[in-house]
Amino acid sequence: ATHASNVYDFFKPDHSVEYPVVDGALSQVCYYRALEDCYTKFCDRVDRLNGVGVAAEDGGDVAKDEECFHAEAADYFVFHAPYNKLVQKSYGRMHLMDARRKHARELLRKDPEEKKEDEKDNGNGSSTPQDRSSGSALAEEHLTKPIEETYSDRALEGTLKSISKSSFNQRLTDANSASKIVGNTYAASVFLGLASLVDKAGSRGELTPGKTAVVFSYGSGAIATMYRLHVREPTNDNNGERVFTIDDMAKKMDLTAHLATREEVHPQELDLALETRARMHRGGAPYSPVYPTAGRMFPGTYFLNGINPKWVRSYSRVPLDSEPAPAGSSGMLAPPIVLRLAKRDANSTPATGMLGVMARSVSGTALDTYAEAKERVACVITGTSAGLPRGDEVGDVFDPSNLQKLVEGKIQCIRPISGTLKMAMLDKNVVQLKKYPGGKTERVPINSDKDVIKVAAQLGPLDLNASYGVPEGLAETMDIAAQVAVAAGLEALKSAGLVSGNSNDPSEWKLPEQYRDTTGVVYASSFPAMDAAVGEVMRYLQSKTVGAQSAERLVFTLRNRLLRASKERQLGDDDEAAFARLLTRVREVEGGGNVV
Repeated sequence: ATHASNVYDFFKPDHSVEYPVVDGALSQVCYYRALEDCYTKFCDRVDRLNGVGVAAEDGGDVAKDEECFHAEAADYFVFHAPYNKLVQKSYGRMHLMDARRKHARELLRKDPEEKKEDEKDNGNGSSTPQDRSSGSALAEEHLTKPIEETYSDRALEGTLKSISKSSFNQRLTDANSASKIVGNTYAASVFLGLASLVDKAGSRGELTPGKTAVVFSYGSGAIATMYRLHVREPTNDNNGERVFTIDDMAKKMDLTAHLATREEVHPQELDLALETRARMHRGGAPYSPVYPTAGRMFPGTYFLNGINPKWVRSYSRVPLDSEPAPAGSSGMLAPPIVLRLAKRDANSTPATGMLGVMARSVSGTALDTYAEAKERVACVITGTSAGLPRGDEVGDVFDPSNLQKLVEGKIQCIRPISGTLKMAMLDKNVVQLKKYPGGKTERVPINSDKDVIKVAAQLGPLDLNASYGVPEGLAETMDIAAQVAVAAGLEALKSAGLVSGNSNDPSEWKLPEQYRDTTGVVYASSFPAMDAAVGEVMRYLQSKTVGAQSAERLVFTLRNRLLRASKERQLGDDDEAAFARLLTRVREVEGGGNVV
């Protein structure tokens, strides 16, 4: 049985990069659709081959349930296995399909009067419990609702896993054994599973003539096929010897033993190998591989010799009688040139914007290594700083030991809130947004002392003038978020050794001119800085120069300016809520009114 569909779940729209675009959620649904379509067609075809009829409308008898093919009718299953969990879920869904097919046969067996009675009962919200084997544990709705609506049903997923667990362990464990060790091999996945089945069950002597294995092969995009393999009696050669036996295949592959002899390497080796492939993809032809082959590959392995200027690839094969080097005897897999490029990349980043334009104008083409190096700019982190709230421990906001104490869990950042702060929060008319499972939300006004939070991380005092020599007039124009940001940047420069910062003398915090164009500070904050905009509005309203203006109109004017400055021409929910609070406060002060 075969399934084919045109879906963009795994595709390569950008040929300048090697890797595809993947829609993970859609890809899983496509896998389910392909499996269920193939399985339904496969079951119908097997039933026909076995002389089982289900077409009551053609005058035939409805097949007995035990005569029809089902998920436990084959001895083994082999699935395309991106990851083992998907295989387990998919096998569970085959039991769902069995239950739905059985339910359809039951409806065909009933006479019209019984069907009307069932429809009446179902209309009243009741259903007749029936022995459906795997279907007996499933709700009536799962047997009748559109199949697409079952894909995201977590409760059903758990039920199917429970129903199919024993059969899954019996019929799929051997086939999944190698993929659980090796991982996803993509196009080779189902054949690795078949090899694993022969290796495991065959070596135990369980793949005897008459045993069957149902294979499900799948490729994104999407196309899939389901077919059945039969273990047959082996044939004899001209000398009367049995050839091509399961036992012979298992011994020649010796898959489990081969996997056990793999060389364990550091995970960084994979990163280096993938980056080498990506560099080859960017560089194009001609290309000569840089990784060594002697002693690092299994006998019989095919490998790339090179790509000529016309993109013709040539390959060679490791001699079958060669002996691989003992594991770990050859050091790192990556050759010196790969390690040098990796070291360069670790300390640099591609030049963009004007730097990129300048680099290309100097180097010309970007295909050679020299030109590529010209298009990179050094990016080295030399200093860090962290400002933390203080809890039971008294100290500076930017204590030099903050990061170390935070990593070691030796710092307490939460302390009780004072009564003064609680009253200040009540004055702000805070509205708490509560979110519930299912997406429901509720806004709860905080109107009393008992509703206010009792403990919090509180930053503590920070004086830019006393600590860093920032002029008081300049510091007063900043809100607390801006002040902390300035202090964090200065502390990072001090940590990097670019400024001395031993006192509040401004000259000690001044960045030398030769570093100004090549030095930057990356900021990260766990709280927004909306209070800066709110504070500016309140100061604007209180200014003597605008005493004759409507405060409400000024709020609307500021909002319109922010809208025009926004790329999306809209404000976020937090910003809109802040403006709503401002308007409420202004109307309380001015006695209400609307702006036309």
